[in-house]
Amino acid sequence: MKTILGVALTIASVLSLLLGVVDYPQRVQAQENTNSAELNGEAPELESTITGTKEPNMKTFNQTEFISAKNTFSLTAAPYQIGNINVTGTYSATDLSSITKVVLLVDGAIVKNGAFNHTTKTFQIYATGLITNTSQKVEVALFNRNTELKRVPVSVTAPPTHNYVITPAPYQVGNISVIGTYSGTNLNAITKVVLLVDGVIVKNGTFNHATKTFQISADGNIPDIHRKVEVALFEGNKELKRSSVSIVSNYNLAISPYQLGTDSIIGTYSGTNLQNITRVALAVDGVLVKEGTLDASTNTFQVPAINLITNLNQKVEVIIFNGNIELKRATVQVIGNYNLIASPYRIGDTFVTGTYSGTGLDLITKVVLAVDGVVVKNGTFNASTNTFQIYASGLVTSSKQKIEVILFKGNIELGRTEVAVSSHGDYGVEAAPFKLGSSYVTGTYSGTDLDAITKIVLVVDGIIVKNGAFNHTAKTFRIYASNLITSSSQKVEVAIFSGNDELKRTSVIVDAN
Repeated sequence: MKTILGVALTIASVLSLLLGVVDYPQRVQAQENTNSAELNGEAPELESTITGTKEPNMKTFNQTEFISAKNTFSLTAAPYQIGNINVTGTYSATDLSSITKVVLLVDGAIVKNGAFNHTTKTFQIYATGLITNTSQKVEVALFNRNTELKRVPVSVTAPPTHNYVITPAPYQVGNISVIGTYSGTNLNAITKVVLLVDGVIVKNGTFNHATKTFQISADGNIPDIHRKVEVALFEGNKELKRSSVSIVSNYNLAISPYQLGTDSIIGTYSGTNLQNITRVALAVDGVLVKEGTLDASTNTFQVPAINLITNLNQKVEVIIFNGNIELKRATVQVIGNYNLIASPYRIGDTFVTGTYSGTGLDLITKVVLAVDGVVVKNGTFNASTNTFQIYASGLVTSSKQKIEVILFKGNIELGRTEVAVSSHGDYGVEAAPFKLGSSYVTGTYSGTDLDAITKIVLVVDGIIVKNGAFNHTAKTFRIYASNLITSSSQKVEVAIFSGNDELKRTSVIVDAN
């Protein structure tokens, strides 16, 4: 083996000398240089070992340059308007099979792969929600696997301005649906109409582009007038227009004041769609405590209240419902339990007097006198002694009149009682004959209550002409009459009064001799 190797080396050395090729050390250095250049991605120039001429330049292989060398690509993106669904466009290439994907880039980042068709040389990339303003840098690029082949910018324009109006009708609590109308510049963009309660979508509705109307089932989602209710138009998930719904409760509750201790709270109700009212209930301090009854024929209600309302400081309300949907509530005026006692009144007395007692006395603001159902006089009351007095002289003139005393809080009646009225009693008056030219008409009087007598007067031809003086101890009177009685033909009388109430009258004999 060693002999064969030695012979081979000898022959090689001889041939090298004969051909004038570089010596062995030079060839080794050249090979080392070549290896180093290839590792660095370079292609060094090599001298020909035979002819001495330079070899042509050589480059390392690059896939992009390889595909590009074989292929030419073109890519055109259609202008994109914000709000449109897809970015679209066309492309071409010498070898279409080298295109493996088309992508959308926003601000330099790939955000979506698209679809392409080599037959029509078109592409589309879903872009909804990815392109949101015109300041974004939007591009489309073709790829061969992970190698980019071609990239072009996309012209982005702002969305069109469409004006929409939605007008919901006022909604009455308890009705079935929220309805209304809408209009706009591009009705075809509208894909749904929704109901929102307190900011949350609770129901989709139906709409009609021909009539431009909509209807959304309320379906128990609007339980009272305190909710924030809105209707909104949408294009897909994009809101086009929103409008508030006016919530109305076209119901009225008229509740009689409730006096502590009485059996029930009563009242009336009125409004539109009364058939919606299915129940009535009593709430005390915000809590439902009792169901009541409704009378649809008279539009009245009654709610038992025994032991449920115990003091004037409780917040008492009556509520009407449609099922569990509140239609209307109203506050109940709670008044105390009052005992009113009027002292018997005798015609001619100055005042009607009496006492009062009960709960919530601080609510009393006035006491009045009523004659035959008509308030004729305000009185005064003393909160420290719980007494009252009302001036009645001249207002109560007959025992046949119906006389009442009434307590009020403002215009709310708290309590009333009837006053027992008695007549003046029996009185008598006698006048001595009067001789023309005399100075006084004199006489005597009597009666069951002389203190009731407040004046005695002279009456000539039906007209009071003079007041006189009287003495309860002697039961006598005298009235100055000089020059007042001038003829026996005059009709002369004497009358006794209690205030403005006449108690008794008698004729005076006039003597002309």
